[in-house]
Amino acid sequence: QAYMYYEGFDRVYLATTGWIAAIEPQLKEELYHLGAGLIYVDLTSRHSKVDMRARGGCRNKEIKKQILEAIGWQ
Repeated sequence: QAYMYYEGFDRVYLATTGWIAAIEPQLKEELYHLGAGLIYVDLTSRHSKVDMRARGGCRNKEIKKQILEAIGWQ
């Protein structure tokens, strides 16, 4: 799913709560392979953190343009 979002977005992140930490090494490896980032959302406080930065860029500039127009950013 993250890979599909690169069709029209420059950066893709998976936001998750702490329970995913049990499989974190495998998850991080797969996200890194896809160029996606990881954000931990701490529901017990106001603090969350970006655990892994996303990299990459959109694959389809026309789809990106359509998305930005649809949300009123262009």
